[in-house]
Amino acid sequence: MEFGAFDHLDRNDLPLKEFYEARLKLIEAYERAGFYAYHLAEHHSTPIGLAPSPSVFLSAIAQRTKRLRFGPLVYALPVHHPLRLIEEICMLDQLSGGRLEIGFGRGSSPVEVAYYGQDPAEACAIARRAYPVWHRHFYFLFSLRGGKPAHPRPAEFDKMMEIGQAVAGTPDTVLAFLQSQVNDSAANYLVGQFAFGDLSFAESLRSVELFTRAVMPALRATD
Repeated sequence: MEFGAFDHLDRNDLPLKEFYEARLKLIEAYERAGFYAYHLAEHHSTPIGLAPSPSVFLSAIAQRTKRLRFGPLVYALPVHHPLRLIEEICMLDQLSGGRLEIGFGRGSSPVEVAYYGQDPAEACAIARRAYPVWHRHFYFLFSLRGGKPAHPRPAEFDKMMEIGQAVAGTPDTVLAFLQSQVNDSAANYLVGQFAFGDLSFAESLRSVELFTRAVMPALRATD
C-alpha cells in the first residue's frame, strides 16, 4: 500500500513568505517519510486555498524534492484556458523529471468559478426561463378547449428534472443523468431536445457544442 498527502494550503497566522516556506519544508518531510505523492487543491478568492495558481506552487515542489510525486487534485478546468494549462503541465512534467500526477475537475465551488465569469448553476436558469414558454405552447389548445394532453408535463422545469424527464447543468451533470438512464434501459439511441420555448440560437448552439464535446463521446465509450 502507498500513502499520499492532500493539502488545501489554507491560511494561518504566518506571513505569506514564511507560510509558503513552512509548507515546502513539510512537503520535504513527506518525501523523507516515504509518502508516494502530494496532492494540492485549487481554490480562488478564499483563505481555504493559498495556491490559486497550483502550477506555481508545484514548480517549487519540483525543485525541493527528488522522489515525491505530486500534482493538483484538481485543476479546476472552468478557470483555465486549455492550451495554457497544457503548456504548464508539460513544463511541470519536465521540471519534475516525470513525477507529475494530474487531476482534472470542474471545481467544488460555483461561487469561486463565478468570479472568473463562469456560471455553472446558468444552464438551469436559462432552462427555467425558457421552459414555461414551451409549456404554454404545449398546452395551447387544451387551454382553449379544455382537457389535457395524453402525456402531461409539469409547469416548472425543476419538476421535470425531479421526475427524470429533463436535465440542465454542467456537462458532467448531464452525462451522469443520461448515463444512468442508458444503463437502466440498455438503450442504443438517444434523442435530445436542444431548442424549446424562448431559447436563443446562441443558447441552443452552446448546449449542442457542450453536448457534442463532453457528453456524446463519453456515452459512446460505454456502448
